Amino acid sequence: MRWEFPCRVGSATNSLCGNGSLRGRAGSPGGGGVSSRILRVCALLAAVICGAAAALPQSTSVSEDAQSHYEAAQAHWRAGQTQEAEREFLRALALDPSRNEILLDLAKLHIRGNALTEAEQNLRGYLKANPESSLALALAGEVKFRQKDFAAAEKYFRESERWHREVNQLSTDRAAIQKLLITVVPSGP
Repeated sequence: MRWEFPCRVGSATNSLCGNGSLRGRAGSPGGGGVSSRILRVCALLAAVICGAAAALPQSTSVSEDAQSHYEAAQAHWRAGQTQEAEREFLRALALDPSRNEILLDLAKLHIRGNALTEAEQNLRGYLKANPESSLALALAGEVKFRQKDFAAAEKYFRESERWHREVNQLSTDRAAIQKLLITVVPSGP
């Protein structure tokens, strides 16, 4: 991924690049001399922004057919038509196997219908691509609990709780960084 994050501190203008390096702009006073603390703040903010962009749903890159089957599946599910919903989810997944959220939705559908083996398979596939998903980990814990595998359920629940705490801490850190940037990096010309 190629990106550049401009950092303006005082009269010096610098760019934090995607490879983690810092470049000063030619002719900028101070030759790009940004304090290491400001650089770390900019790096963390850039990482949070880029990480958030990478976590966006993949629906913009999927075929229209897969998306229409996915939407039909959701409509069937809301209407309580679980067999039709499952059929449409599977069609969407066949058309676009990269749509991991379909695996998660199938797992929820299978848990609701007490098809725990299928739910476990779907969650395994989803967690392979998204090992930090606290929701998927909690659902895997629910499956194991219903299967009376209490040790595995506890493991999943604890892992889910740990990731949930880390995500909440990231939100807190991001808010603190944004507040710091507002005070350190004046917006505008």
